[in-house]
Amino acid sequence: MHGLAEAIEAMPFDQITTAEIVRRSRTSKRTFYEHFSTKADCFLALYDELSIMILAVVREAIAQAPPGAERIRLGTAAYLAALQQRPGLARTLLLEIVRLGPEGERLRRRVLQAYAELLAEEFTASGVPPTQAALLSRVLVGGISELVLEAAELQGIDSLRSLSEGVVEVLEAFLAVGRYSTQSGV
Repeated sequence: MHGLAEAIEAMPFDQITTAEIVRRSRTSKRTFYEHFSTKADCFLALYDELSIMILAVVREAIAQAPPGAERIRLGTAAYLAALQQRPGLARTLLLEIVRLGPEGERLRRRVLQAYAELLAEEFTASGVPPTQAALLSRVLVGGISELVLEAAELQGIDSLRSLSEGVVEVLEAFLAVGRYSTQSGV
């Protein structure tokens, strides 16, 4: 996977061959095929690993803050900063996962669900009822994912910083609406 990550930062994904991956990982094709059937399988494993790592970075960033707006700010900043650490890799991962067919879509959906669950936990901890928190978080994570994907595709990963403030404002607004509807009985 690390050989693929290195190759992704150096060349377009569609030009990467298994030979290039094994060359960069300093291993053999035999070893590669012991772990993966195809380049796509290796890509899916890399996407999964990096998604888990980024989610852990977000959790660590918010761990010490009290529930509410500050955790939303910290989590958003950590997520976007993690993507920007390796912009070529992040851009390719975001764009190619949707092109890998049903298996890529399932993995993407599972990763988005993990982020939605984290956001729902945050909303619930801030006073939003769990059922409403779950629905709000799924809507928001889907929307944020599309914003990030569009920014990566059209403007590049470096443009993600410009999304941060707007994403935080939207998350805070939904948090306020969730709290308000609980308090007012709506």
